[in-house]
Amino acid sequence: MKFHECIAKAVDQGSLTQAEADLLRMEADVHAQQLAAEGVYSPEQAQRMGAAKALDFRRMVTKRGKYQKVLQHQINQRNIDNIIAHPEGVEKGLASLIVKDLHVDRGNTPWSNVDNRTAAIEAQAHSHAKDLMASLHTTHLGLKQDKQTLHAAVREMFGESTGNATASKAAKAWADTAEFLRQRFNRAGGFIPKRSDWGLPQGHDAKKVGKASMEEWIDFALPLLNREAMLTVDGRVMTDAELMAGLKEQYWSIKTEGLNEFEPGYRPGGKMANRHQEHRWMVFKDADSWLSYQEKFGEPQIYNLMIGHIRKMSTEIAMMEILGPNPKASWELLKQTASVKARTPIKTNLLDAYFRVASGEADQIAQGQANFAKAAGATRHIITAAKLGSAMLSAITDPIYGRTTRKFNGIPAIKMLNSTLSTLNPADQSHRELAAHLGVVMDGWAQQALAGSRYAGELDPSGKASKVSEVVLRASGLVTWTNAQRQAFGLDFYYHLGQQVGKSFDEIEPKFKSMLERYGITSDDWAVIKQAELEAVGSSSYFRPQNIYNLGIDARRADDLVTKITEALHTEMDFATPTPDSRVRAMTTGGQQRGTVIGEGARFLTMYKSFALNQMATHLQRGDWKYKFWLAIQLTLLGAAALQLKEIAKGREPRDMASPGFWGAAVLQGGGAGIFGDFIQTVSGSNRYGHGFLATAAGPAGSMVDDVAKLTASAVGAGVDAYTGEETNFGRESLNVLKQYIPGNSLWYTRLLTERLLWDNLQQMVDEDAQDNWDTYEDKLETERNQGYWWSRGDDFPTF
Repeated sequence: MKFHECIAKAVDQGSLTQAEADLLRMEADVHAQQLAAEGVYSPEQAQRMGAAKALDFRRMVTKRGKYQKVLQHQINQRNIDNIIAHPEGVEKGLASLIVKDLHVDRGNTPWSNVDNRTAAIEAQAHSHAKDLMASLHTTHLGLKQDKQTLHAAVREMFGESTGNATASKAAKAWADTAEFLRQRFNRAGGFIPKRSDWGLPQGHDAKKVGKASMEEWIDFALPLLNREAMLTVDGRVMTDAELMAGLKEQYWSIKTEGLNEFEPGYRPGGKMANRHQEHRWMVFKDADSWLSYQEKFGEPQIYNLMIGHIRKMSTEIAMMEILGPNPKASWELLKQTASVKARTPIKTNLLDAYFRVASGEADQIAQGQANFAKAAGATRHIITAAKLGSAMLSAITDPIYGRTTRKFNGIPAIKMLNSTLSTLNPADQSHRELAAHLGVVMDGWAQQALAGSRYAGELDPSGKASKVSEVVLRASGLVTWTNAQRQAFGLDFYYHLGQQVGKSFDEIEPKFKSMLERYGITSDDWAVIKQAELEAVGSSSYFRPQNIYNLGIDARRADDLVTKITEALHTEMDFATPTPDSRVRAMTTGGQQRGTVIGEGARFLTMYKSFALNQMATHLQRGDWKYKFWLAIQLTLLGAAALQLKEIAKGREPRDMASPGFWGAAVLQGGGAGIFGDFIQTVSGSNRYGHGFLATAAGPAGSMVDDVAKLTASAVGAGVDAYTGEETNFGRESLNVLKQYIPGNSLWYTRLLTERLLWDNLQQMVDEDAQDNWDTYEDKLETERNQGYWWSRGDDFPTF
């Protein structure tokens, strides 16, 4: 029976819809035309082969669809069982699928969650990408990058030999990383065909594309494309009509900010598993063509584009592995099921916020709100660069968290100091490379926002303003310190794990074994895990999860074991060096996208509060009263030290430690409220910048509004504040605002010098009452705190 007759019969019998039949005929005809054009086959042969190719592809699509349905059903059932099994109810059970359970230390939730699964997959990807990240990440406070090697690496990725050995290694690392992510995505139920001619993802700048007409954009892009490599998902070359239709759709999608990285055929709300079916369809002729497009209409920061691809793919894989090929539909089903099981409607607002943050949706810019989002993000970066130059002094409590977490999990702290100092060494990055090789997420090599987000809250990691805050945070030492703490914990974790592999599961150190069990590792798992080869480094041996893939076991089984170990590490790492997870970020963003009024308002309101919120979601939920008591004692003592260091950095003498107020402040400082507390002072009922409680409680944005309002009142009030009736001085207010919002002005090791030698002199020039006001403040400080200055305001030299 002829092909078209078979199709007609299938339609009559109801096994094919008319639309499916028309699509099948079209695909068969196009295949036949392309085969006939080769001049090798007769028209009859081309028709038969074209029909066969079309049928094979449709069978594959049908088979994949059935597989996705079965997989989705299995995952839904597993998740429902886990939700029901949660000892604190289905609502907490539902949350535990997205973020780590508040009581993860009790071992009642050995299943994975999207948030930590994302970190685990990203860590594995960073392990593959070590040579890429080590050679191409920014240096010199984030201001320098080896662009020559970067561009050479791009050429190597497109198959061009450059003779640059470093670039060649980086390109190979990228290819290995992309292939790892592709295969893992497909094992989770997705479908990304392997393309040997695919070099890099495309980044598109909506603003740049929007300035060009559709015709201008297509006229520029089309000559850069490898026409013969522009294939449909069934493997045939696109027709001219299909290619033009795809380009036109892509143009509008980019211009309207529908997608940053366009994927033809994907629509929001569809199966995530199908999202990348044509992900690599836009194939450029060569590296020059790709670079030309990126420079004209794309993301010029090539390294950021690659790191962003790793992050995005890791998130999507985690979503699919935890929630199934269609995560959004699965999430809605699970919420409905949870409501039925609870026999009462559950509160879904916060749960949905967790989902939007963990899935990356909250990080996206709301459609049509790019300018507002970028302006708000830039403002936060400038405030951070101006205010957090001394945050490093607050971070001296980090070793307490690290030591406590190690002790809780049975990890000896004996190597803690050596590991930290090794990763801090700027002249030798071998330990940082080792951490990446073992599978520790390399935030310091990936992006600059992590260290700042510990204290400042949500920071958009892109844009020119982000570079300003990055420079300041790196210059302050906070970025290096934070990364060193996290990498040191990772090294100690994998070292101790390596010491256990010669033991049976029951012989493992009890606390460490309990930790492994909390993350779902069983004795059967251990029997396989302990067979993985260790990594010898000098006289030490470290466990590397990726080596499990070398055991020759089923890939899905290997995924499961590697991920359990990596999840355990990164979950505990968030305790060892507290950083905001999706639960905390849901609180600081409201789960709303950037550019929305609620989303931006939440981000501003919660600046400087994320660290304290993180403590509430981690250590305050862990252990018994003894755990909390001794942690509080240690944090209070180091909090006291941090307070005194901050006072000295401001030119003041150490505070009176016999004062009850001092120890109350030390508790706040040690508990993560130190940055917020830095703005609240007891003197005169306002903080050191003259902000009232409401302005301070509203966050730095509220203080900024307060400053602008006062400056405006001073400018128009003829020397009298229109609201308070107090005397004003426009020069003084102007100088105070300028001083507060200049990036880098608060760097802990330079702030006092610039304060005394620059700002004090300038203020005396514009304010004849400056010295009297300073003296009055010093008197109040002496009266209320019994505290003086070792370098007084207005003095050229300190008094010792």
